[in-house]
Amino acid sequence: MDKALGDKIPEFNKRSAGGGNVGLSGASFSLGEHRSKLEVAVIALVAVIIVGGAELLIDIFKIPQYVLPKPSQIVSALFTEFPNYWPHLLTTLYELFVGFAIGGSIGFVLAAVITQFPFVEKIVTPYILLLVTTPMLALVPCSSCASASAASRASLPWRWLRGRW
Repeated sequence: MDKALGDKIPEFNKRSAGGGNVGLSGASFSLGEHRSKLEVAVIALVAVIIVGGAELLIDIFKIPQYVLPKPSQIVSALFTEFPNYWPHLLTTLYELFVGFAIGGSIGFVLAAVITQFPFVEKIVTPYILLLVTTPMLALVPCSSCASASAASRASLPWRWLRGRW
């Protein structure tokens, strides 16, 4: 049985005769390959149909602008109101990079500790697996409940002092 499999180490960098990398619905998403002109045209056509269809449907059904603005109004506002968005964009980017730095630092230190101390690995691994397998969207209500309960706990002494519960 072992001789049938051979002692050859498999090579994963060779391409099979059947084709290259396969991504979502058979389209290739690797950086090294180029799309054909037909693929680019179809992608652009679908985008135009979706955006144009949205414009048309919003006009046909007379949806008010405050409920759902047209895509052209959104793009126009993005360019004309950009000075209003710029400070918020900078704040978001700052928070993104600071969060990435904090998370990366914690992850680096945790990885170093886990690799050096097997006991810590046994303790921390279940929590890491729990966080990795839980979608981030599922954790949003937990964080909002935690902040809401912290805010209500912080106000309890003031309620007690004022005699209101």
